[in-house]
Amino acid sequence: MTAPGGRRPSMIETVQTTDGFLRHAGRDFLVVLYTAFRSLKLYPIENAQVQKALDDLAATTKQLLDVERELEIRLQGEFIFVNSTRLRLDLDNYASFSHILNVLQQCGIGAVRLDEGVDRRQLQVFVSLLLSYAAKEANPNKLFELSQKLVDGGVSFITVEPPLEQEEDVEEEERQKEAAKRTYARSVAVTKEVINSIRMGRTANVKKVKRAVQAIVDQVLNNESSLVGLTTLRDYDEYTFTHSVNVCIFSVALGRKLGLTKLQLYDVGMAALFHDVGKSRVPLEVLNKEGGLTEEEWRIMQAHPWLGVLTLFGLRGYGEIPYRGMVVAYEHHMKIDLTGYPKSIRPRLLSIYSKVIAVADGFDAATSRRVYQTTPIQPDAVLKEMWENPRRGYDPVVVKAFINLIGIYPVGTCVILDTYEVALVHNANPDVAHVHRPVVRLVTTPIARVCEQGIATQDGTLHAADTLILATGFLTTERGNAPSFEVVGSEGTELGQLWEERGRQSYAGVSLPEFPNFFLTAGPYSGGFNWFTMLDAHLTHIMACIDAARDRGAKRVEVERRAHERYMRHMLERADGTVFKDAACATSNSYYLDRRGEASLPFPHTPWWRVVRERWQGIGDYRFGAGTA
Repeated sequence: MTAPGGRRPSMIETVQTTDGFLRHAGRDFLVVLYTAFRSLKLYPIENAQVQKALDDLAATTKQLLDVERELEIRLQGEFIFVNSTRLRLDLDNYASFSHILNVLQQCGIGAVRLDEGVDRRQLQVFVSLLLSYAAKEANPNKLFELSQKLVDGGVSFITVEPPLEQEEDVEEEERQKEAAKRTYARSVAVTKEVINSIRMGRTANVKKVKRAVQAIVDQVLNNESSLVGLTTLRDYDEYTFTHSVNVCIFSVALGRKLGLTKLQLYDVGMAALFHDVGKSRVPLEVLNKEGGLTEEEWRIMQAHPWLGVLTLFGLRGYGEIPYRGMVVAYEHHMKIDLTGYPKSIRPRLLSIYSKVIAVADGFDAATSRRVYQTTPIQPDAVLKEMWENPRRGYDPVVVKAFINLIGIYPVGTCVILDTYEVALVHNANPDVAHVHRPVVRLVTTPIARVCEQGIATQDGTLHAADTLILATGFLTTERGNAPSFEVVGSEGTELGQLWEERGRQSYAGVSLPEFPNFFLTAGPYSGGFNWFTMLDAHLTHIMACIDAARDRGAKRVEVERRAHERYMRHMLERADGTVFKDAACATSNSYYLDRRGEASLPFPHTPWWRVVRERWQGIGDYRFGAGTA
């Protein structure tokens, strides 16, 4: 390598030359890898297009290895590094980079290493296995299984590694969180200052708003989840201002998901922050009224879109008239079928900015506490309504992108797992097929108490939350949970009280004496390890009782007490031989054990024994009568 003038190149020039080569060659490698992925997914291996894609991949890999001797593709957050050189992301390679990131992340891969000696056959096996494992459901052993398959397939020059969790990464994440908090706080303060200035007739400082929006866009592009997570910490007293900032954050993040450029994200951010600026001209007694609005008050409220247009037209410091912001302020309540407000005189197509901001606005409003909505709606219920109810007037494509962006459980949602551990939703599952299973971070410190503001752990930390999700119903055997309603038998005994005083019990998991014409599924000593076999057996048993009653002309069917007691003795004897009676389990915090220490949920027999007994057992253990229950 020779520098201009025949001199020896400096170290900096050597590094720059190497980085330039790696950026160019690395980009070419990812493009041909993406082409191979797409071709193999669409066509059989014998197809000419697949064969050409594999030829190109082998040739490009060889060119890189001829120079570099070894090749490492490493993921770091949303970036891809080739031999420690970060590849630049632009619109030309966005699709290929995103697809490769998604495939590798779905397989649990943090890095791929290719060494000299790798051939076309090994690359073909590698690409095929990646596609196969990316489509499988997530499990902690996926990467290990993939590695083993590579070895079994004779792939000796390609290895895969898990992601690195370095201390520097944790520190960087904490810095990003702090930066996000500062950006959010400044944005709320600026929005409050501008809205109050407009309300009082003073000149608003639009430059401050521009800087705030630029900070939001930069933060979303750099670390989206840290800023989106803050939208869950809403301030009831500052709703007008936090709502505008939340809508801005959601809109910028959603715009990024839809492929808007950075300049377009600035535009959509400005439009979002000012989408409700017309409310600054609505009287506070109308804006903050508790309860329903009168017809006249509703007419005033419905005027805020066009009042927003007038307000934006009069703002100084914009540099130019903010046409896009004015369109959004006017259209964001129109709905895509134009049944909203203001009423349109002639047919029109809403702008993409208006569609994006309408979704962000509707979601944040519905999930927030307000003067006239003191109980927010759960996020999953809001998303379901937005997606399934066309009368809400949202663009279904934008709604789908929004659900993929935030997941059913938004970032920052505090959840309680079925292990009674607390976790915070860290980000949405990158696999849209499992959007209901977010990526969470465990809060490992034990819970001290649940309070109005969230969950306090024993180290004194308060984890603020406005939504708690009990993943499976942990205290399933407690009175009031199963059943969740009152059931009174023929002798006046309430079922929950009976189970609390005498222990959980049932005959064959479906019936009890003194509770005629009452059948359970998944009753005590019937659940556990094969749900479908259990339901099939229970329903067969119940239908046999109903058919026998019909054949006899009976209106009352009830299990005999002696048969019930015989069955329960057998269940308790069998339960003594299970792991749940082991001393190590006696004090475990498990929903399998009730307050008496009995494992009253599992069925202490094999599924086959259940099928034999309950499908072909006679009905002699029941008595039938003419009276009603």
